[in-house]
Amino acid sequence: MMILFRTLLFAVAVLLPAAAEKQAVLTMEMYYGDTKIADVRDQLQIGADHYEINSTAAAVGLAKILHGDSSFFSSGEVDSTHGLLMTVYQGNRGRRDPQQAVRMGDQLQLQRGEETRTEQLSEPLFDYLSAIYRSYALGTVAIGKLKFTNGWRLRDYDYVIEGEETVMTGMGEIATVVILRDSERGARRIWLAPSLDYLPVRLYVDEKGHEFTMIVQSVEK
Repeated sequence: MMILFRTLLFAVAVLLPAAAEKQAVLTMEMYYGDTKIADVRDQLQIGADHYEINSTAAAVGLAKILHGDSSFFSSGEVDSTHGLLMTVYQGNRGRRDPQQAVRMGDQLQLQRGEETRTEQLSEPLFDYLSAIYRSYALGTVAIGKLKFTNGWRLRDYDYVIEGEETVMTGMGEIATVVILRDSERGARRIWLAPSLDYLPVRLYVDEKGHEFTMIVQSVEK
């Protein structure tokens, strides 16, 4: 309750978005290996100055029993150089403790469950959602080194272009540019579709040997 209350107050006071200049709704299927584990829905609103992204993952089958549903939220500033600069991020991953990051100037407040701490931060900051959709905001492939938070920790990641690939989706075959983020924790790949203004149509996550894939089924713009 404390997390939600504080976030709502901050959103009402600071983050009321302007009318959306770009908006999209993506539906995706998530797989663990070859087994479908969730239906994912991402909703984006990107205005001249502010953005909001809501992502929900409705678990299916055994994943519903073991892990439950997940939801993620990101909001912040729209920047012509960096794309989407995070101000508020929330991550609720099933039965894990919720995590939240709130940036105010050079201070970043982090919370996991009832634990809290503050970090000093001067550079641009990104999260799971803003990093995925910054290319869509910019209208071009966005790469480079980013300061990244999951709501509790800060890490540095480097996004590079790995190549081009045509992938099969629920919308048929789509030509993409593949972005790679590699680290000791595992690889992340994002397949961006130029024909859809660089929206992601496939995502791959390796979490210490646990492999997850998301494949787009529909896009509404």
